[in-house]
Amino acid sequence: MAELWELVRYVEAHPNDFAQRWRLAKKLYMAWEYRLALEHLQVLKKEWTRKLNVLRYLSATYYRLGRYEESVTELEAAIAIWPNDVSLREQMARVLEVAGRRLDAGKVWEEILEMSPQHPLASRSVRRLQTASKESPSEELHLADSDSGISLRAMRICPSCGAQNSVEFDRCWQCHATVSSLAPTPGPASAVTPKPARKRKVEPWVWTLTFGLVTVALLAAGLFLTLQAYARSKLVLNMPEDHTQVYLGAPEDYTTVYAELAETLWFTRVLVGGALVIVWPLVLRLSVVLFRAHEVPIGRVVGVGTGLAALAYLSSWSPMAYLAYAPILPAIGSLLIILLAFGLSFPKALGVWVAQMLFVITAGVTLVIALEGTEAVTQVPQTLHYAAAHDAVPNAGISRAPEMPIPATWRVQWTSSGSNWLDKKVAGVVLDIQGEATSPMPTVEFRDGTQTFLYKDMPSYPFRIFRYPVKANHPYEVLITGNPGAKVVLTMYGALRPSFGN
Repeated sequence: MAELWELVRYVEAHPNDFAQRWRLAKKLYMAWEYRLALEHLQVLKKEWTRKLNVLRYLSATYYRLGRYEESVTELEAAIAIWPNDVSLREQMARVLEVAGRRLDAGKVWEEILEMSPQHPLASRSVRRLQTASKESPSEELHLADSDSGISLRAMRICPSCGAQNSVEFDRCWQCHATVSSLAPTPGPASAVTPKPARKRKVEPWVWTLTFGLVTVALLAAGLFLTLQAYARSKLVLNMPEDHTQVYLGAPEDYTTVYAELAETLWFTRVLVGGALVIVWPLVLRLSVVLFRAHEVPIGRVVGVGTGLAALAYLSSWSPMAYLAYAPILPAIGSLLIILLAFGLSFPKALGVWVAQMLFVITAGVTLVIALEGTEAVTQVPQTLHYAAAHDAVPNAGISRAPEMPIPATWRVQWTSSGSNWLDKKVAGVVLDIQGEATSPMPTVEFRDGTQTFLYKDMPSYPFRIFRYPVKANHPYEVLITGNPGAKVVLTMYGALRPSFGN
């Protein structure tokens, strides 16, 4: 009530603020202050342009004050301006009947029946008024339609009298029963049969809690995989004098395409995933706005967008054999979530889903190209085909050259994966040399036929040259010199396949 009188004082100080005067008139009406409401409605009728809304309230106010003829006059004026508005004629017929003008009320119902042959009340009302000479029961005289003129598509049905009320009403305009707790009832404004409010299948807090827990779980799983790859990358020590990288773990860690890419792409994955966490909620909100789905709360849009971004990031860590199907999971997941959580019609939900997927795919592909180049996108089929075939083989990435006596020379060439981009990402190889102990220890040389990349004494067996970057389809030589006749064995670890020649 304090807010109401504050609004009264404001309108007195700002008499030309008709929007606030209109707000005040409605509040006074709902507070049963009909005489005060009437004063403001009369001003609005003369000065403001929103005539239909004002005339509806003005007629209802006269009705509440028992001034039926004036109520009819206002409705007649409204019908003259909006002759096709059925709800105005319904209100007119009921006010006429309350005023005792039953014949006039019957004629109005006949007009309604001509305008809307399927009207649920017109036929019954015409028969009742034509056949009954006595006064109608009070329950038949309720003005069952909202007089607010603000929203005829969503109403609150009064459980006491059956009147329809605007969704902004806290109490029934006709009998003043509480209606604020009832859910809006969609349907034509002429419906008078009270319908029970439909209960929500799932309360909003349930969606919020569910999405929150799922999103946290997805982010935690993605963070775990990211930290694991980051820790593994820190086990590599760069050796500038011979361009090798010493790995403090086991050489078997470099035998699969998945393991190589997990290390070489971890930073790119983090950047793309972080960008999606920001972009996905934004594009989802943009899609909701484009399809005018304003009923979806912004908080739910942000939560769903964040969860889908986390799901997409986690899917990017899928094994190579399933990586081609990884985008399907967030795509289908987003469609189901939009259908279930947003409460939209299927066509509108489908439109929102298509729009947000187009935005997200465009943003993701653009960022990958910016970080990794166009080949990272255009050569995806070759990359996935090679990875699936290579990683499925037992002991994949481990190749042993024929045993040879010192001095030993192996000519080796690494076969391309079919993707220039992948060749560069998995170019690192590990050379493992074992043999018979001799004194002095042998020396190893690694060269490409014209240039020597490595020349070292082997202090002991096994001797490993870790993570040397090689080029696909380029010839290399591994030479072992030392005490003649001692047998040595060369084993190579890497995601590219080596072939040995004489």
